[in-house]
Amino acid sequence: MPKTALAEEQPPQLQISEIMYDFPGSDDGNEWVEIYNFGNEEVKIIAGSGANSWRFSDGSNHTLNLYSGSTIIQPAQFAILADDPATFLTDYPQFSGTIFKVPMSLKNTGDTLKLSADRGLTWFSEVTYSNQCGGDDDGYSLERSQDNWYISQKEGGTPAEENSPIKPLPQNLDQFSEFLNLSCGAIYFRSKVNFVVDGDTLKVENLAGLPTAIRLLGIDSPELGFPFYQQAKDFVFQMVFDKEVEILISPKKAQQIDEFGRTLAVIILNEQILNLSLLREGLAKRFDKANQLILAQNWDEIEQEAKNVYKGIWASYQKGNVVISELLPDPVGNDNELEWIELQNLTSDTLDLSGWILDKKTQFKIPNGTIIAPLGFLVFTRPQTRIALNNDGDSLDLYFSDGTLVDSISYLKAPEGQSFTRFPNGWVWTTTLTPASENIFQEKIITAVKQTNLPAVENKIAENQTTPPVEQQNSIVTEPTKIIKTIKITKTKKYTILVAGSYSSKLQPQVKGTLMLEKSSINWYIQTKITETLLIILLIFYFSRQLWNLFVKVPMQLRH
Repeated sequence: MPKTALAEEQPPQLQISEIMYDFPGSDDGNEWVEIYNFGNEEVKIIAGSGANSWRFSDGSNHTLNLYSGSTIIQPAQFAILADDPATFLTDYPQFSGTIFKVPMSLKNTGDTLKLSADRGLTWFSEVTYSNQCGGDDDGYSLERSQDNWYISQKEGGTPAEENSPIKPLPQNLDQFSEFLNLSCGAIYFRSKVNFVVDGDTLKVENLAGLPTAIRLLGIDSPELGFPFYQQAKDFVFQMVFDKEVEILISPKKAQQIDEFGRTLAVIILNEQILNLSLLREGLAKRFDKANQLILAQNWDEIEQEAKNVYKGIWASYQKGNVVISELLPDPVGNDNELEWIELQNLTSDTLDLSGWILDKKTQFKIPNGTIIAPLGFLVFTRPQTRIALNNDGDSLDLYFSDGTLVDSISYLKAPEGQSFTRFPNGWVWTTTLTPASENIFQEKIITAVKQTNLPAVENKIAENQTTPPVEQQNSIVTEPTKIIKTIKITKTKKYTILVAGSYSSKLQPQVKGTLMLEKSSINWYIQTKITETLLIILLIFYFSRQLWNLFVKVPMQLRH
Protein backbone atom coordinates (compact mmCIF):
# COMPACT_ATOMS: atom_id res chain seq x y z
CA MET A 1 0.00 0.00 0.00
CA PRO A 2 1.47 3.41 -0.94
CA LYS A 3 2.20 5.88 1.86
CA THR A 4 -0.44 8.48 2.57
CA ALA A 5 0.41 12.13 2.15
CA LEU A 6 0.19 12.51 5.90
CA ALA A 7 2.72 9.74 6.38
CA GLU A 8 5.05 11.31 3.87
CA GLU A 9 4.83 14.70 5.56
CA GLN A 10 5.20 13.33 9.09
CA PRO A 11 8.62 11.68 9.68
CA PRO A 12 8.96 9.02 12.37
CA GLN A 13 9.04 10.53 15.83
CA LEU A 14 12.28 8.79 16.68
CA GLN A 15 15.60 10.39 17.62
CA ILE A 16 19.08 9.25 18.53
CA SER A 17 19.22 9.77 22.30
CA GLU A 18 22.45 8.15 23.58
CA ILE A 19 25.81 7.12 22.11
CA MET A 20 28.54 4.80 23.40
CA TYR A 21 31.24 5.63 20.85
CA ASP A 22 34.48 4.92 22.75
CA PHE A 23 34.08 1.97 25.09
CA PRO A 24 36.99 1.51 27.55
CA GLY A 25 39.65 -0.65 25.99
CA SER A 26 38.80 -2.06 22.60
CA ASP A 27 35.84 -0.54 20.76
CA ASP A 28 35.28 -3.64 18.65
CA GLY A 29 31.78 -4.96 19.25
CA ASN A 30 31.20 -2.60 22.18
CA GLU A 31 29.75 0.42 20.34
CA TRP A 32 26.05 1.10 20.49
CA VAL A 33 23.44 3.81 19.85
CA GLU A 34 20.12 4.29 21.63
CA ILE A 35 17.00 5.54 19.80
CA TYR A 36 13.91 6.94 21.54
CA ASN A 37 10.26 7.39 20.53
CA PHE A 38 9.42 10.94 21.65
CA GLY A 39 6.04 11.00 19.88
CA ASN A 40 2.54 9.93 20.85
CA GLU A 41 2.22 7.01 18.44
CA GLU A 42 4.07 3.77 17.96
CA VAL A 43 6.75 3.60 15.27
CA LYS A 44 7.38 0.48 13.21
CA ILE A 45 10.96 -0.06 12.07
CA ILE A 46 11.29 -1.98 8.82
CA ALA A 47 14.38 -4.12 9.16
CA GLY A 48 16.42 -5.83 6.47
CA SER A 49 17.06 -4.58 2.96
CA GLY A 50 13.60 -4.68 1.37
CA ALA A 51 11.37 -1.85 0.21
CA ASN A 52 11.12 1.07 2.67
CA SER A 53 13.67 -0.58 4.93
CA TRP A 54 15.55 1.64 7.37
CA ARG A 55 19.18 2.69 7.30
CA PHE A 56 21.68 3.90 9.90
CA SER A 57 24.59 6.04 8.75
CA ASP A 58 27.94 6.65 10.47
CA GLY A 59 29.41 7.86 7.20
CA SER A 60 28.41 4.60 5.54
CA ASN A 61 24.85 3.26 5.25
CA HIS A 62 23.95 0.14 7.24
CA THR A 63 20.81 -2.00 7.42
CA LEU A 64 19.00 -2.73 10.71
CA ASN A 65 18.36 -6.38 11.58
CA LEU A 66 16.23 -7.35 14.57
CA TYR A 67 18.18 -9.33 17.17
CA SER A 68 15.71 -9.35 20.09
CA GLY A 69 12.45 -7.68 21.03
CA SER A 70 9.97 -6.03 18.64
CA THR A 71 10.28 -3.85 15.57
CA ILE A 72 7.48 -1.69 17.01
CA ILE A 73 8.69 1.06 19.35
CA GLN A 74 5.98 2.38 21.64
CA PRO A 75 5.82 6.05 22.75
CA ALA A 76 8.45 6.90 25.40
CA GLN A 77 10.20 3.58 24.69
CA PHE A 78 13.76 2.83 23.54
CA ALA A 79 15.60 0.49 21.21
CA ILE A 80 19.32 -0.25 20.93
CA LEU A 81 21.35 -0.39 17.72
CA ALA A 82 24.39 -2.52 18.59
CA ASP A 83 27.47 -3.41 16.57
CA ASP A 84 27.58 -6.79 18.32
CA PRO A 85 24.36 -7.62 20.28
CA ALA A 86 25.98 -10.58 22.08
CA THR A 87 28.82 -8.40 23.37
CA PHE A 88 26.29 -5.73 24.32
CA LEU A 89 24.33 -8.23 26.43
CA THR A 90 27.57 -9.35 28.08
CA ASP A 91 28.29 -5.74 29.03
CA TYR A 92 24.65 -5.12 30.13
CA PRO A 93 23.32 -8.50 31.35
CA GLN A 94 20.16 -6.97 32.89
CA PHE A 95 18.98 -5.54 29.55
CA SER A 96 15.79 -7.11 28.14
CA GLY A 97 14.56 -4.64 25.51
CA THR A 98 14.75 -4.37 21.72
CA ILE A 99 18.10 -4.75 20.00
CA PHE A 100 18.89 -4.31 16.32
CA LYS A 101 22.17 -5.61 14.94
CA VAL A 102 23.77 -2.76 12.99
CA PRO A 103 27.39 -2.76 11.78
CA MET A 104 28.98 0.51 12.91
CA SER A 105 32.34 2.20 13.36
CA LEU A 106 31.94 5.32 15.48
CA LYS A 107 34.82 7.79 15.41
CA ASN A 108 36.38 8.50 18.80
CA THR A 109 36.87 12.21 18.07
CA GLY A 110 33.31 12.87 16.92
CA ASP A 111 31.00 12.20 14.01
CA THR A 112 27.56 12.73 12.46
CA LEU A 113 24.97 9.94 12.78
CA LYS A 114 21.72 9.68 10.80
CA LEU A 115 18.53 7.59 10.47
CA SER A 116 16.53 6.97 7.30
CA ALA A 117 13.14 5.33 6.75
CA ASP A 118 13.48 5.07 2.95
CA ARG A 119 16.72 3.11 2.38
CA GLY A 120 18.86 6.23 2.73
CA LEU A 121 17.12 8.47 0.20
CA THR A 122 16.29 10.99 2.93
CA TRP A 123 17.25 11.26 6.61
CA PHE A 124 14.70 12.11 9.29
CA SER A 125 17.10 12.24 12.26
CA GLU A 126 20.64 13.60 12.31
CA VAL A 127 22.95 14.37 15.24
CA THR A 128 26.59 15.33 15.66
CA TYR A 129 28.66 14.42 18.70
CA SER A 130 32.18 15.35 19.86
CA ASN A 131 34.59 13.93 22.40
CA GLN A 132 34.82 17.44 23.84
CA CYS A 133 31.68 16.61 25.80
CA GLY A 134 33.11 13.42 27.27
CA GLY A 135 32.64 9.72 26.78
CA ASP A 136 36.11 9.19 25.34
CA ASP A 137 37.47 5.92 26.74
CA ASP A 138 36.26 6.75 30.25
CA GLY A 139 33.39 4.27 30.59
CA TYR A 140 30.64 6.86 30.15
CA SER A 141 28.26 7.49 27.27
CA LEU A 142 26.96 10.74 25.79
CA GLU A 143 23.30 11.48 26.53
CA ARG A 144 21.03 13.89 24.73
CA SER A 145 19.14 16.65 26.51
CA GLN A 146 17.11 18.77 24.12
CA ASP A 147 19.66 19.54 21.39
CA ASN A 148 22.82 19.24 23.48
CA TRP A 149 25.02 16.31 24.48
CA TYR A 150 26.16 15.69 28.04
CA ILE A 151 28.23 12.99 29.61
CA SER A 152 26.19 10.35 31.42
CA GLN A 153 26.32 10.58 35.19
CA LYS A 154 26.16 6.79 35.38
CA GLU A 155 29.15 4.66 34.46
CA GLY A 156 28.34 2.57 31.41
CA GLY A 157 25.54 4.93 30.43
CA THR A 158 21.79 4.33 30.60
CA PRO A 159 20.84 2.13 27.60
CA ALA A 160 17.04 1.82 27.22
CA GLU A 161 16.60 3.87 30.41
CA GLU A 162 15.76 7.48 31.07
CA ASN A 163 18.84 9.66 30.62
CA SER A 164 20.64 11.22 33.56
CA PRO A 165 18.87 14.32 34.88
CA ILE A 166 20.58 17.52 33.73
CA LYS A 167 20.56 20.28 36.32
CA PRO A 168 20.22 23.61 34.50
CA LEU A 169 23.00 26.09 35.16
CA PRO A 170 22.22 29.55 36.58
CA GLN A 171 21.55 32.12 33.88
CA ASN A 172 24.15 34.51 35.30
CA LEU A 173 26.85 32.19 33.92
CA ASP A 174 25.94 33.22 30.37
CA GLN A 175 28.02 36.38 30.82
CA PHE A 176 31.16 34.23 30.91
CA SER A 177 30.55 32.60 27.51
CA GLU A 178 33.72 34.31 26.21
CA PHE A 179 35.84 32.29 28.64
CA LEU A 180 33.82 29.19 29.59
CA ASN A 181 32.44 26.42 27.37
CA LEU A 182 29.16 25.35 28.95
CA SER A 183 27.66 23.79 25.83
CA CYS A 184 28.35 20.32 27.22
CA GLY A 185 27.16 21.28 30.69
CA ALA A 186 29.06 21.46 33.96
CA ILE A 187 28.78 20.23 37.52
CA TYR A 188 27.68 23.19 39.61
CA PHE A 189 27.97 23.81 43.36
CA ARG A 190 27.81 26.65 45.84
CA SER A 191 30.03 26.33 48.92
CA LYS A 192 31.98 28.45 51.41
CA VAL A 193 35.78 28.74 51.24
CA ASN A 194 37.23 27.81 54.63
CA PHE A 195 40.97 27.64 53.90
CA VAL A 196 43.48 29.10 51.42
CA VAL A 197 46.55 26.96 50.79
CA ASP A 198 48.29 29.19 48.23
CA GLY A 199 47.56 31.16 45.08
CA ASP A 200 45.91 28.28 43.21
CA THR A 201 44.66 25.90 45.92
CA LEU A 202 41.90 26.34 48.49
CA LYS A 203 39.38 24.29 50.44
CA VAL A 204 35.58 24.50 50.63
CA GLU A 205 33.07 23.06 53.07
CA ASN A 206 31.26 20.58 50.81
CA LEU A 207 31.35 19.22 47.24
CA ALA A 208 28.88 16.32 47.55
CA GLY A 209 31.38 13.49 47.36
CA LEU A 210 34.15 15.20 45.40
CA PRO A 211 37.36 16.26 47.23
CA THR A 212 36.88 19.57 49.05
CA ALA A 213 40.44 20.65 48.23
CA ILE A 214 40.16 22.67 45.00
CA ARG A 215 42.92 23.33 42.48
CA LEU A 216 42.04 26.38 40.40
CA LEU A 217 41.64 25.22 36.81
CA GLY A 218 43.79 26.53 33.96
CA ILE A 219 46.36 28.47 36.01
CA ASP A 220 49.54 27.93 38.01
CA SER A 221 50.57 30.40 40.72
CA PRO A 222 54.09 30.61 42.21
CA GLU A 223 55.10 27.96 44.72
CA LEU A 224 56.52 28.67 48.18
CA GLY A 225 59.91 30.35 47.91
CA PHE A 226 59.28 31.79 44.45
CA PRO A 227 58.62 35.42 43.51
CA PHE A 228 55.01 36.56 44.10
CA TYR A 229 54.04 33.46 46.08
CA GLN A 230 52.80 35.51 49.03
CA GLN A 231 51.12 38.14 46.86
CA ALA A 232 49.12 35.46 45.02
CA LYS A 233 48.09 33.74 48.25
CA ASP A 234 47.04 37.05 49.83
CA PHE A 235 45.03 37.97 46.72
CA VAL A 236 43.03 34.73 46.89
CA PHE A 237 42.53 35.06 50.64
CA GLN A 238 41.18 38.61 50.38
CA MET A 239 38.92 37.75 47.47
CA VAL A 240 37.18 34.54 48.62
CA PHE A 241 38.07 33.44 52.15
CA ASP A 242 35.00 32.79 54.33
CA LYS A 243 32.70 33.61 51.40
CA GLU A 244 30.24 31.46 49.50
CA VAL A 245 31.41 30.97 45.93
CA GLU A 246 30.08 29.36 42.75
CA ILE A 247 32.04 26.30 41.66
CA LEU A 248 32.10 24.85 38.15
CA ILE A 249 33.59 21.42 37.41
CA SER A 250 33.93 19.62 34.10
CA PRO A 251 31.34 16.88 33.55
CA LYS A 252 34.11 14.69 32.10
CA LYS A 253 35.28 12.31 34.82
CA ALA A 254 38.90 12.41 33.66
CA GLN A 255 38.93 16.20 34.06
CA GLN A 256 37.48 16.44 37.55
CA ILE A 257 40.35 15.43 39.86
CA ASP A 258 44.11 16.01 39.48
CA GLU A 259 46.94 13.62 40.31
CA PHE A 260 47.09 14.98 43.87
CA GLY A 261 43.44 14.25 44.58
CA ARG A 262 42.22 17.85 44.28
CA THR A 263 39.04 18.85 42.49
CA LEU A 264 39.76 20.92 39.37
CA ALA A 265 37.37 23.86 39.28
CA VAL A 266 36.55 27.37 38.17
CA ILE A 267 35.62 29.66 41.09
CA ILE A 268 33.23 32.59 40.59
CA LEU A 269 32.40 35.35 43.07
CA ASN A 270 30.77 38.73 42.53
CA GLU A 271 30.65 38.14 38.77
CA GLN A 272 34.41 37.59 38.63
CA ILE A 273 36.25 34.40 37.74
CA LEU A 274 38.95 34.02 40.39
CA ASN A 275 41.16 32.00 38.04
CA LEU A 276 41.16 34.79 35.44
CA SER A 277 41.63 37.53 38.05
CA LEU A 278 44.93 35.93 39.06
CA LEU A 279 46.02 35.87 35.41
CA ARG A 280 45.08 39.54 34.93
CA GLU A 281 47.10 40.60 37.97
CA GLY A 282 50.17 38.69 36.84
CA LEU A 283 49.93 36.41 39.86
CA ALA A 284 49.63 33.17 37.88
CA LYS A 285 50.61 31.64 34.57
CA ARG A 286 48.44 29.62 32.24
CA PHE A 287 48.48 25.92 33.00
CA ASP A 288 47.39 24.38 29.74
CA LYS A 289 45.90 21.09 30.86
CA ALA A 290 43.07 20.02 28.58
CA ASN A 291 39.68 20.73 30.10
CA GLN A 292 36.42 21.24 28.26
CA LEU A 293 35.31 24.11 30.55
CA ILE A 294 38.03 26.46 29.36
CA LEU A 295 38.10 28.38 26.09
CA ALA A 296 41.88 28.27 26.10
CA GLN A 297 42.60 30.92 23.47
CA ASN A 298 40.78 33.64 25.41
CA TRP A 299 42.51 32.64 28.64
CA ASP A 300 45.84 32.89 26.83
CA GLU A 301 44.96 36.42 25.73
CA ILE A 302 44.35 37.48 29.35
CA GLU A 303 47.79 36.13 30.29
CA GLN A 304 49.36 37.96 27.35
CA GLU A 305 47.85 41.26 28.48
CA ALA A 306 49.64 40.90 31.83
CA LYS A 307 52.86 39.97 30.02
CA ASN A 308 52.64 43.03 27.81
CA VAL A 309 52.79 45.37 30.81
CA TYR A 310 55.26 43.19 32.77
CA LYS A 311 52.80 42.74 35.60
CA GLY A 312 53.61 40.62 38.63
CA ILE A 313 55.53 37.49 37.73
CA TRP A 314 56.11 38.87 34.24
CA ALA A 315 58.44 41.61 35.52
CA SER A 316 61.37 39.42 34.49
CA TYR A 317 60.06 39.49 30.91
CA GLN A 318 60.96 43.15 30.51
CA LYS A 319 63.94 43.33 28.19
CA GLY A 320 67.06 44.51 29.92
CA ASN A 321 66.16 43.10 33.32
CA VAL A 322 68.20 39.96 32.76
CA VAL A 323 71.26 39.95 30.50
CA ILE A 324 74.12 37.74 29.40
CA SER A 325 76.93 39.21 31.52
CA GLU A 326 80.01 37.05 31.04
CA LEU A 327 81.16 33.94 29.18
CA LEU A 328 84.32 31.89 28.97
CA PRO A 329 84.73 30.35 25.48
CA ASP A 330 88.37 29.24 25.70
CA PRO A 331 89.35 28.31 29.26
CA VAL A 332 92.81 27.12 30.21
CA GLY A 333 92.25 23.39 30.17
CA ASN A 334 89.42 21.22 28.85
CA ASP A 335 86.83 23.32 26.99
CA ASN A 336 84.22 20.55 27.31
CA GLU A 337 84.31 20.81 31.09
CA LEU A 338 85.33 24.39 31.85
CA GLU A 339 83.33 26.65 29.52
CA TRP A 340 80.55 28.63 31.19
CA ILE A 341 77.91 31.31 30.61
CA GLU A 342 76.80 33.85 33.21
CA LEU A 343 73.45 35.68 33.43
CA GLN A 344 72.86 38.76 35.60
CA ASN A 345 69.68 40.17 37.16
CA LEU A 346 69.83 43.96 36.92
CA THR A 347 66.71 44.53 39.04
CA SER A 348 66.04 44.65 42.77
CA ASP A 349 63.47 41.83 42.46
CA THR A 350 63.83 38.07 42.57
CA LEU A 351 62.99 36.84 39.06
CA ASP A 352 61.80 33.45 37.80
CA LEU A 353 63.66 32.17 34.72
CA SER A 354 61.75 28.89 34.38
CA GLY A 355 61.58 27.80 30.77
CA TRP A 356 63.87 30.51 29.41
CA ILE A 357 66.13 29.39 26.59
CA LEU A 358 69.86 29.81 26.02
CA ASP A 359 70.45 29.17 22.38
CA LYS A 360 73.46 28.73 20.15
CA LYS A 361 71.90 26.43 17.58
CA THR A 362 71.48 23.85 20.37
CA GLN A 363 68.72 24.99 22.69
CA PHE A 364 69.06 24.77 26.45
CA LYS A 365 65.84 25.22 28.39
CA ILE A 366 66.42 26.64 31.85
CA PRO A 367 64.81 24.19 34.31
CA ASN A 368 61.50 24.97 35.97
CA GLY A 369 61.98 26.44 39.42
CA THR A 370 65.11 28.41 38.49
CA ILE A 371 65.16 31.84 40.13
CA ILE A 372 67.77 34.59 40.13
CA ALA A 373 68.28 36.80 43.17
CA PRO A 374 68.04 40.62 43.09
CA LEU A 375 71.18 41.98 41.37
CA GLY A 376 72.39 38.37 41.38
CA PHE A 377 74.01 36.00 38.94
CA LEU A 378 73.45 32.52 37.51
CA VAL A 379 76.22 30.47 35.91
CA PHE A 380 75.54 27.62 33.49
CA THR A 381 78.41 25.29 32.57
CA ARG A 382 78.91 23.50 29.28
CA PRO A 383 78.16 20.08 30.86
CA GLN A 384 74.78 21.54 31.95
CA THR A 385 73.79 23.28 28.73
CA ARG A 386 75.64 21.23 26.08
CA ILE A 387 76.36 24.61 24.45
CA ALA A 388 79.85 24.71 22.92
CA LEU A 389 81.27 28.23 22.51
CA ASN A 390 83.49 28.43 19.43
CA ASN A 391 87.01 29.69 20.17
CA ASP A 392 87.28 31.35 16.75
CA GLY A 393 84.22 33.53 17.28
CA ASP A 394 80.56 32.85 17.94
CA SER A 395 77.23 34.26 19.08
CA LEU A 396 74.80 33.49 21.90
CA ASP A 397 71.12 34.35 22.41
CA LEU A 398 68.83 34.41 25.44
CA TYR A 399 65.07 33.98 24.95
CA PHE A 400 61.98 34.18 27.12
CA SER A 401 60.04 30.92 27.39
CA ASP A 402 57.67 32.13 24.66
CA GLY A 403 60.55 32.52 22.19
CA THR A 404 60.93 36.31 22.44
CA LEU A 405 64.57 37.42 22.19
CA VAL A 406 65.92 38.88 25.46
CA ASP A 407 69.62 39.43 24.78
CA SER A 408 72.18 38.55 22.13
CA ILE A 409 75.97 38.88 21.93
CA SER A 410 78.73 37.89 19.54
CA TYR A 411 82.51 37.90 19.67
CA LEU A 412 85.62 37.33 17.54
CA LYS A 413 88.47 34.95 18.34
CA ALA A 414 88.60 34.24 22.06
CA PRO A 415 91.93 34.68 23.90
CA GLU A 416 92.74 31.61 25.97
CA GLY A 417 91.95 32.01 29.65
CA GLN A 418 90.04 35.28 29.19
CA SER A 419 86.32 35.82 29.68
CA PHE A 420 84.18 38.07 27.52
CA THR A 421 82.65 40.44 30.04
CA ARG A 422 79.84 42.98 29.93
CA PHE A 423 80.54 46.56 30.99
CA PRO A 424 77.88 49.32 30.94
CA ASN A 425 79.39 50.78 27.77
CA GLY A 426 80.38 47.56 26.04
CA TRP A 427 82.22 44.25 26.23
CA VAL A 428 85.84 43.49 27.20
CA TRP A 429 88.17 40.50 27.15
CA THR A 430 89.68 40.20 30.62
CA THR A 431 91.94 37.82 32.51
CA THR A 432 89.99 38.56 35.68
CA LEU A 433 87.27 35.89 35.64
CA THR A 434 84.27 36.62 37.87
CA PRO A 435 81.70 33.79 37.51
CA ALA A 436 78.63 34.37 39.72
CA SER A 437 79.97 37.70 40.97
CA GLU A 438 80.31 41.34 39.99
CA ASN A 439 82.44 41.96 36.92
CA ILE A 440 85.82 43.63 37.58
CA PHE A 441 88.18 45.05 34.97
CA GLN A 442 91.89 45.27 35.72
CA GLU A 443 93.47 45.77 32.32
CA LYS A 444 96.53 48.12 32.32
CA ILE A 445 96.92 48.47 28.59
CA ILE A 446 96.85 52.02 27.25
CA THR A 447 96.30 52.47 23.55
CA ALA A 448 95.91 55.12 20.90
CA VAL A 449 92.53 54.58 19.25
CA LYS A 450 91.34 56.21 16.05
CA GLN A 451 88.80 58.87 16.92
CA THR A 452 85.56 58.20 15.01
CA ASN A 453 82.65 59.64 16.94
CA LEU A 454 83.87 62.37 19.32
CA PRO A 455 84.51 66.01 18.36
CA ALA A 456 88.19 66.94 18.16
CA VAL A 457 89.40 68.65 21.32
CA GLU A 458 92.91 69.51 20.17
CA ASN A 459 95.54 70.02 22.86
CA LYS A 460 92.94 70.19 25.62
CA ILE A 461 92.03 67.97 28.56
CA ALA A 462 88.54 66.42 28.48
CA GLU A 463 88.10 65.72 32.17
CA ASN A 464 85.62 63.18 33.64
CA GLN A 465 84.63 61.95 30.21
CA THR A 466 84.51 58.35 29.04
CA THR A 467 84.79 57.22 25.44
CA PRO A 468 81.87 55.58 23.70
CA PRO A 469 82.36 51.91 22.78
CA VAL A 470 85.18 51.61 20.23
CA GLU A 471 84.15 49.66 17.15
CA GLN A 472 85.91 46.58 15.87
CA GLN A 473 85.17 44.80 12.61
CA ASN A 474 82.40 42.69 14.19
CA SER A 475 80.83 45.54 16.15
CA ILE A 476 82.06 44.14 19.45
CA VAL A 477 83.44 46.88 21.66
CA THR A 478 86.68 47.29 23.54
CA GLU A 479 87.07 48.51 27.07
CA PRO A 480 85.79 52.08 27.65
CA THR A 481 88.60 54.40 28.74
CA LYS A 482 89.08 57.96 30.00
CA ILE A 483 90.05 60.66 27.50
CA ILE A 484 93.30 62.35 28.54
CA LYS A 485 94.26 64.41 25.52
CA THR A 486 93.45 64.73 21.82
CA ILE A 487 96.39 65.50 19.57
CA LYS A 488 96.77 66.02 15.83
CA ILE A 489 98.95 63.43 14.09
CA THR A 490 98.38 64.22 10.41
CA LYS A 491 96.20 66.61 8.48
CA THR A 492 93.48 64.00 8.08
CA LYS A 493 93.70 61.80 11.18
CA LYS A 494 93.14 62.58 14.80
CA TYR A 495 94.06 60.21 17.62
CA THR A 496 93.02 60.28 21.24
CA ILE A 497 95.37 59.18 23.98
CA LEU A 498 93.41 56.76 26.13
CA VAL A 499 94.16 55.18 29.46
CA ALA A 500 92.62 51.99 30.86
CA GLY A 501 92.34 51.39 34.54
CA SER A 502 90.66 49.21 37.15
CA TYR A 503 86.89 49.34 36.83
CA SER A 504 83.79 47.96 38.54
CA SER A 505 80.57 47.36 36.65
CA LYS A 506 78.83 49.68 39.10
CA LEU A 507 81.50 52.40 39.48
CA GLN A 508 82.87 55.16 37.27
CA PRO A 509 86.32 54.47 35.79
CA GLN A 510 89.26 55.29 38.03
CA VAL A 511 92.46 55.96 36.07
CA LYS A 512 95.39 53.84 37.28
CA GLY A 513 98.07 53.73 34.64
CA THR A 514 100.77 55.55 32.68
CA LEU A 515 100.26 56.96 29.21
CA MET A 516 101.45 54.87 26.29
CA LEU A 517 100.82 54.81 22.57
CA GLU A 518 100.19 51.78 20.38
CA LYS A 519 103.27 50.45 18.55
CA SER A 520 102.31 52.06 15.25
CA SER A 521 102.68 55.53 16.84
CA ILE A 522 105.40 55.00 19.45
CA ASN A 523 108.33 56.20 17.31
CA TRP A 524 106.52 59.33 16.23
CA TYR A 525 105.49 59.98 19.82
CA ILE A 526 109.04 59.63 21.19
CA GLN A 527 110.51 61.85 18.49
CA THR A 528 107.90 64.52 19.11
CA LYS A 529 108.44 64.47 22.85
CA ILE A 530 112.25 64.66 22.52
CA THR A 531 111.93 67.66 20.21
CA GLU A 532 109.49 69.38 22.57
CA THR A 533 111.80 68.70 25.51
CA LEU A 534 114.86 70.11 23.73
CA LEU A 535 112.96 73.22 22.72
CA ILE A 536 111.80 73.72 26.28
CA ILE A 537 115.39 73.31 27.55
CA LEU A 538 116.66 75.84 25.03
CA LEU A 539 113.93 78.29 25.94
CA ILE A 540 114.69 77.88 29.63
CA PHE A 541 118.39 78.42 28.98
CA TYR A 542 117.70 81.50 26.85
CA PHE A 543 115.35 83.16 29.34
CA SER A 544 117.60 82.21 32.24
CA ARG A 545 120.51 83.90 30.46
CA GLN A 546 118.46 87.02 29.84
CA LEU A 547 117.39 87.17 33.46
CA TRP A 548 121.03 86.70 34.55
CA ASN A 549 122.14 89.56 32.37
CA LEU A 550 119.32 91.80 33.52
CA PHE A 551 119.41 91.21 37.24
CA VAL A 552 122.99 90.07 37.93
CA LYS A 553 125.53 90.97 35.26
CA VAL A 554 124.37 94.53 34.47
CA PRO A 555 124.14 95.66 38.14
CA MET A 556 127.64 94.29 38.78
CA GLN A 557 129.07 96.25 35.87
CA LEU A 558 127.40 99.44 37.10
CA ARG A 559 129.07 99.08 40.50
CA HIS A 560 132.44 98.92 38.86
